[in-house]
Amino acid sequence: MYNHLLDTFLMVADKGSYAKAAETIHLAPNTVMVQIKQLENHLGVKLFSRSSKGESLTSAGEFLYKESTRLLEASDYITSQILLREREEKPTINIGVMPLDPLQTFCRIWRCSSHCRDYHINLINLPSSVNSQAVKHMMGNMDICFSPESFTYESINYKALPFCKNALTLSVPMSHRLSYKRSIPVEELKGERILFPARGNSGMAEHFAEAMKKYDVIVDTPSLFYDIELFNYCDKENRLLVSIDDWNEVHPRMINIPVASWDWTIQCSLAWREDAQQVVLNFVDAFKEGLEKGNH
Repeated sequence: MYNHLLDTFLMVADKGSYAKAAETIHLAPNTVMVQIKQLENHLGVKLFSRSSKGESLTSAGEFLYKESTRLLEASDYITSQILLREREEKPTINIGVMPLDPLQTFCRIWRCSSHCRDYHINLINLPSSVNSQAVKHMMGNMDICFSPESFTYESINYKALPFCKNALTLSVPMSHRLSYKRSIPVEELKGERILFPARGNSGMAEHFAEAMKKYDVIVDTPSLFYDIELFNYCDKENRLLVSIDDWNEVHPRMINIPVASWDWTIQCSLAWREDAQQVVLNFVDAFKEGLEKGNH
């Protein structure tokens, strides 16, 4: 393959000086001279002769200069073709994502896997209003999606791998009386109305609403999904919203605050069809490796 010493040779030839070449490629002049000497010894010919104007090419050097330029172009072409073929050989995994899915956590875990460079990943944007029938239809194009622990897709047989667990927090509008708190005692929520959208986690929302009654807290559980518009609504209407600790930077005017004595958590999983192709199962195994490494 292409000898990197030729890069130094071409730079000295172009600049006509060891010092100028060294300055351009950020090496010491002595290092440049040593590299040229190594190349001359390898070829068994002298490539430069010194004159009052600096370093000039010998006849052998002129020939090498012309052919090295061609060799450099050929080397670049070969490298690009190798990378192209590598990309073509890598399988592509299609992952459906919603706006508030834990993509950052997923990426952090995936990059811990020794196989993270072995796949192309194509993200498919799913609307937050997607329902089970839409998911069923789209699963033909998706290999993987994210799923809360209590969310089941009707008529879809799938497997799931839990990979992150988040504590429930409270997203508080800046204009709300509790927004200045670093942690909210649950007793201070007495008389408040909290919004906890139930689409996708209806079981948890119902249990949560029942548990909060003893604190005289009303929990509204509308059949809505979490999305950015919901955060906009809560900011505008000064509504408290059940959130998770992974959503600290979702909205600039909604502050994520933990609630003392809340031990509620929600787990997110990687989900794939039971009849998934082997390449998808291999991807899941690679993700499991990253998950194990990330936990150590």
